[in-house]
Parts: sequence; C-alpha cells; structure tokens
Amino acid sequence: MDKQVVMTDLAEKVRFIHEIEYGDFKRKVGLYLTRAQSHFSRSDLKTHGLFKELRQRVVYSPDGDIEATRHWVLEKLQENK
Repeated sequence: MDKQVVMTDLAEKVRFIHEIEYGDFKRKVGLYLTRAQSHFSRSDLKTHGLFKELRQRVVYSPDGDIEATRHWVLEKLQENK
C-alpha cells in the first residue's frame, strides 16, 4: 500500500475518534498506529521513527488533552506524507 494512502487513512481514523476519556482515545490511536505501521518494511526507518514518536507522545507520555493531542498527531502525519 502506498505511504500516502496509509498516512491519509490513519489521519482520517484519528480525526474521527469520538471518545470522552483519554485512555480510550490513546488505546484507539495505539491500535491504529500498529495497523498502519505494519504496512511499512523495517528498512523504512524514517516512517518507523515517526510511529515511535507518535506512540511515545500519545500512549506513553500523554498530557491527557485529547484535542491538543489529536491536532499534534494530525500535523505530524501531514508533515510526513
């Protein structure tokens, strides 16, 4: 699958997550990141680095603000299409 298609699909999924609790939001984003990352070979270090950065901020070091996090994720995905 083309990188741009995967990144656009991931962005759309993140854009339309409607969760009230941050924990539910981060679990869904984590799942979507894992699924999207599976489309890239291990040799694509730049893309895997992006997924690591996204996962670190959303899942492992959250600030608890869903909308700010969503905005940040969408910006990062747009930068890396």
